[in-house]
Amino acid sequence: MSMAGLSTPEMQMIAARDWTGLIAHGGHVLSIVKIAYALDILHHEVCAHMCGMTYAELKPLLPRESTLLPHDSDPEGAV
Repeated sequence: MSMAGLSTPEMQMIAARDWTGLIAHGGHVLSIVKIAYALDILHHEVCAHMCGMTYAELKPLLPRESTLLPHDSDPEGAV
C-alpha cells in the first residue's frame, strides 16, 4: 500500500475495513470497491457499512433478490 502512495491513516482504514472513513478521507468509491474485491469483500458489504448496517441487514432491502452473489453460494461453488 505504501508503494501505491497511501498514507498511514489510509492503510489503517483499509486494515480496519473502514470504508466510510476512506470516503470521508477523499477516497473514490470505485477505488474502494476494487480494494474490497481484492480482500474478497462484496460491494454490497461496503454499501452496508456506509449505511451503518450489516450485509445481512442490507440484503433484504435490495430492490430484487440477489441469490447468485459469491458469499451466498456454497463452498463448492454450486448455487
